[in-house]
Amino acid sequence: SPDGSMTQEYEHRLQEAEHLSHTLSTSHLTRQQALIYHNQIWFPTLKYALSYSTFSEMQCKNIQSK
Repeated sequence: SPDGSMTQEYEHRLQEAEHLSHTLSTSHLTRQQALIYHNQIWFPTLKYALSYSTFSEMQCKNIQSK
């Protein structure tokens, strides 16, 4: 956002985390396959996004808890 607010980005990342949580919990993936997906796809995507964000520690914990 031009004003420097990360609210829209935070909401987007939170929705992504909630969607992933729901998708993985209702999928037919094994626990191992879900872990691979998390470690190889989701975490690197989140890590990249967090490198340019200015989320508070509480916001980061909230995203991670999903």
